[in-house]
Amino acid sequence: MATRSSPTWRPTGKLLPTRRPTRSSSAEGSWFHDGAEFTAEDVKATYARIIWPPKGISIPRTPLFAAVSDINTRDRYTIEFNSVNRVQRTSCWVPSPVWNIIVRKKTLEDNNYNLRTLPNFPGTGPFRHVSRIDKEVWILEKNPQYWNAGLPYLDRLEIYHWVPGRLS
Repeated sequence: MATRSSPTWRPTGKLLPTRRPTRSSSAEGSWFHDGAEFTAEDVKATYARIIWPPKGISIPRTPLFAAVSDINTRDRYTIEFNSVNRVQRTSCWVPSPVWNIIVRKKTLEDNNYNLRTLPNFPGTGPFRHVSRIDKEVWILEKNPQYWNAGLPYLDRLEIYHWVPGRLS
């Protein structure tokens, strides 16, 4: 099976000052790093977690989505976000693939929607998790099946934790 990761999803609806839904489509034939298919259910589960976090989970971006009344999957690859009332939809609340990492619905369910305990979870981005030492370093490697041919330019990332004021 050829696995080609996708960016996340593509907005297809116009942003209107009405109660009409904003529709978006995931890229059919896209895959998570672990080989699972990327679907609208994954997008819905991710945004439902952000907009209506489970008890005990705090997500700072939740207020930015106050205008969303519900999320529906139209089919396997299309999702619909509905607004509470007539609002001017701006990029502050329109679901953004740049801001939010889409997580597999199964990963969320398996972990009670709490990602804080997971050192790694499958994504669709340009880099895959290799290892993490808490408060020290995250190591990521290039995703060879990344959807955007030729990218990323780097083969590996090492992201070091830095505490201001502490030299070592």
